[in-house]
Amino acid sequence: MLVSAIIPTYNRAGTIERAVNSALAQTHSLMEVIVVDDGSKDETHQVLAKYGTRIRVIHQTNKGASAARNTGVRASTGEIVAFLDSDDTWAPNKIERQVRLLQRTYPAGVRCCITNIQMDYCNSSPTTSFDLTDLRPSLKEGFWNNPSEILLTRFLLFNQTVAVWRETIDRVGGFREDLRVLEDYELSLRLSTIAPWAFIADPLVTWHGGEKNSLTKSATELDVCLHTQEILSA
Repeated sequence: MLVSAIIPTYNRAGTIERAVNSALAQTHSLMEVIVVDDGSKDETHQVLAKYGTRIRVIHQTNKGASAARNTGVRASTGEIVAFLDSDDTWAPNKIERQVRLLQRTYPAGVRCCITNIQMDYCNSSPTTSFDLTDLRPSLKEGFWNNPSEILLTRFLLFNQTVAVWRETIDRVGGFREDLRVLEDYELSLRLSTIAPWAFIADPLVTWHGGEKNSLTKSATELDVCLHTQEILSA
């Protein structure tokens, strides 16, 4: 089963190689890696050129992360789509475990799978995304029939962890390109209303905090509050 790994990037010459290498190192053998360069002005193009035909690179004028992800989805050919931010990394078995779980739970209606994340902050003790949101499932792998209820009471990092059936992404229409922040939260809410979610409690993603052009870091508290209100009232 082919999985499309989609990596949007903008001026990430210093971290994109780390991200791409983690996608290429997946133990799941059927992978296509699509990097969407959203108008970078640094050396990102030169870094990506070194991979040759091992990855597919799409260049576009700067339109934002959501538009870059949607461009990658449209170009993809995999039955399952997974997203990776260009400053983060996957454990080698992330996709293999997610594919296996999505196939096993498909008859139960599951269309989306997330994993836990190792949160690697600068100058802070490491923790996980599940710990930060007080999410402690009793099983290592399973699925939630009520993902909407879970998301309405906590914020889970989504883009780096999700693997979702392509048909489901097409059904909900992808990322909203008018949102500057929390576009992943908004998409996760829409996905949570149409089908159960599978989860893997092991941290199979590493989130590298402290990057200078991180969207999470640049968003103000007011931005987050305003966009959360807009999303929940839609």
